[in-house]
Amino acid sequence: MARKNARSHVIPGAFVFLLLGAFAVLSTMLVLFGAQAYRNIVDRSQMHNQERILTAYVRNAVRADDAAGAIAVDEIDAIPVLTVTSRFDGEAYVKYIYVADGALRELFTSADHPFDPALGDAICPAQSLAARLEGNRLTVDLTDGEGRPHTLTMALRSQS
Repeated sequence: MARKNARSHVIPGAFVFLLLGAFAVLSTMLVLFGAQAYRNIVDRSQMHNQERILTAYVRNAVRADDAAGAIAVDEIDAIPVLTVTSRFDGEAYVKYIYVADGALRELFTSADHPFDPALGDAICPAQSLAARLEGNRLTVDLTDGEGRPHTLTMALRSQS
């Protein structure tokens, strides 16, 4: 009779052990799936933020100084450049927006100084910039650091 009692205690013990094992496996799977979902959300967020920074920077730089004749598209030393000219205290200044060394860059300098791409400040990763000015419509094609294309089209208020 003692043997029968010992066997009856083994089955509930094994059941508890299996239950704890199943809990451990399911908990681990939940953590792994949660971590993967978190990584995907962070990656998409970074991609979206990079796109927003890239296009918003160009849009805001143009809008800030959208005056008659202030916006121009040039190519200087084989680098496509969006130039924004402004006047402060009677002096002319130029903001050059271009892509060099894997980044969207800005160089803000006096109009008397020549364009030197090495002096520009990096804004965010980018591979290329191409701009067109047709009447009062500015179109800027940008390629972000990951190689994804983005197009920004703006109607300039000051151009006719």
